Amino acid sequence: MMEYLLTKSFRARTAIAARRICRIVGDREAEAAASDLVLPVGVSADLGAAADRPVDIHVAGIAMVEAGGAIDAGALVAAGAGGKAMAVSRRSLFQSAVDGAAADTDIAVPGLLPGDVLTGVVELAAGNSDRLAQAQIHAADVLRISTATTGDRLLVTWQRVFHAVGVALDGAAADGDLIPVLIVPQQT
Repeated sequence: MMEYLLTKSFRARTAIAARRICRIVGDREAEAAASDLVLPVGVSADLGAAADRPVDIHVAGIAMVEAGGAIDAGALVAAGAGGKAMAVSRRSLFQSAVDGAAADTDIAVPGLLPGDVLTGVVELAAGNSDRLAQAQIHAADVLRISTATTGDRLLVTWQRVFHAVGVALDGAAADGDLIPVLIVPQQT
């Protein structure tokens, strides 16, 4: 079976191991992606590269990727630690009910991350008042609200954008396994 890959050359900002998910970090510079929250460009070729050296990155086609753990065939694949592949959930909408607080106060919202997008903040006891304009994500697990909601419950809804590099065509049983991944070209 013949496989076709679209490969582009970049300069490695840091050392990049072979068969790792990569991202663009500068003008024609790349590094191993370390999170499913960053936009990947593709997968490093079979040789990898030292820092400040050319690195070939497959940006479309079927490429072999090193897994960071168990991955089922058909799973969406994104970058984990060191650019190793990990399966990501197809779930992207989250919701939590939390206690309100005084104005300009931080409220604990477990699971909320910087980079998530708030889609709704509703003050339930006050006639379902929309508080989205007064709320912002302050840090991991922290929502800051600029208006008083003391004594009320808030229904907080947010969306997480996962950046998958592609789809696993075969499964991986453990860290270090190599699996074929159909790379889906990314759009910014």
